[in-house]
Amino acid sequence: MKNGAKMLRVLLILLVAFAVVYLVAQTVIIWRRPTETVLAERSTLSDSVECRGAMGMTETLVTYDGTGVLNYLLPDGSRVSAGTQVAEVFATHEQARDRVYLTRIEEKLSILEKSNVTAEATDVSLLYRQMRSTASDILTVLESGELSGLPALRDSMELSANKAAHATGDGMDFSARIAELEAQKTALAQTPLSVISAPVSGYFVSADESARQLYTTEQLREMMPAQLAETVAQESPANDDLTAGKVIQDYEWYFFATVDAASNRFVEGASVTISFPDASSESYPATVVGVTLDEEAGLAKVELSCDYTSGVVLSLEHTDAVITFKTYEGLLIPKSAIRIVDDQRGVYVKTGNLARFCAVTPIYESETEILVPLETEDGVNEVRMYDTVIVSGRDLYDGKIVS
Repeated sequence: MKNGAKMLRVLLILLVAFAVVYLVAQTVIIWRRPTETVLAERSTLSDSVECRGAMGMTETLVTYDGTGVLNYLLPDGSRVSAGTQVAEVFATHEQARDRVYLTRIEEKLSILEKSNVTAEATDVSLLYRQMRSTASDILTVLESGELSGLPALRDSMELSANKAAHATGDGMDFSARIAELEAQKTALAQTPLSVISAPVSGYFVSADESARQLYTTEQLREMMPAQLAETVAQESPANDDLTAGKVIQDYEWYFFATVDAASNRFVEGASVTISFPDASSESYPATVVGVTLDEEAGLAKVELSCDYTSGVVLSLEHTDAVITFKTYEGLLIPKSAIRIVDDQRGVYVKTGNLARFCAVTPIYESETEILVPLETEDGVNEVRMYDTVIVSGRDLYDGKIVS
């Protein structure tokens, strides 16, 4: 009886020792081979082509005698008629700088003069809603990095805040501030040497933002793909020193680029979007209006048209572009996470400390990433948003303990 109890104790000790050794071994394996993971998060991927091309627009140069310092009166992309004043010429940089300060003072005075309202003359609750909306718009602009619209939003916020404070009787009196600005306005008053006007109607662009000449749409249309590729690889001719800017006379602009001849995605009449990463984050809707193939050179020339314009677009000459055919939305997963199990494509998801195989069916793939649908379906797409997807790990299988 004693021998039996002794053997039972030995057996229990051996079982406990085995369990301890197993746990220690697993811990060492996990510690020495940590897994790399990412969260499956909502994102987008675009079916797109990167290329280099040239803008096709008709331009008329705005010239002057080349003396003095220019102060531009209009932002780039402003619509002008023949005779519209686009710039002033001052004798010195200091005078031109003072003219800029004067313009800002005049804007501030306009805001203050519009701020003198009473509660009876305005809807204060509407002003507060406008302030909240404008604050949201400001955050959106700051997040986008496209800051051209920020000054207008700033002025709108200031006007709404002033009106609300004055109408609710918070002691806001703008008369002293207005008097101070009027005095500064008088002190900064400058008389320009001359004024420069637009020679034709169209969209104005300053020489500071567009220092090189454009090829016309007709010139670019006549180029063969190899010739276009050679042309856009070089800088276009610079404007001469007597150029104050240019007026783009077309409301519709064209973009000509070369792509791989093997790409058959460009079809006449197709709708695409085009963006210029070096200049702006904005995308523009465009239409494919022509495709010229040069099989010997291995190139194709594509012609896009767009009737949406901006100061950014009008300032471009030769530039890199991204032409997008379609944008997909789903859960983003690195391609390196893909595994094939029983002829099923999937990934391993970390649940607690265990690996679990989940089937995936991509809706779009790039060279390094895939997008899977937001909706799940058993056996088809089983990854959910914020699942922890295992990117790297050896000998993965369902139920494996992972770090």
